[in-house]
Amino acid sequence: MLNINVTEFESHLNQIVSRVEAGENIIITRLGEPIIRLSAVKNANQPPGSDQLLMTTEKLDDAVEASKRILKEAAQGKLPRYI
Repeated sequence: MLNINVTEFESHLNQIVSRVEAGENIIITRLGEPIIRLSAVKNANQPPGSDQLLMTTEKLDDAVEASKRILKEAAQGKLPRYI
């Protein structure tokens, strides 16, 4: 991952955009502190369907929470209303 300062970013915008499009992540800093992270919205190097990964993990998190509720109800002697 490349770290560059704001002035360098402004001076080399076209080259930096090309590098990001190619899949590189870039951190832009001001006074040595990171302020912006650049990454491609769609990377040509990503495997097909990888842009769905975030949505899948969100659905998995929901399923885990639902499972915890079911197990808690079962431990309390209640029949889960989901079954």
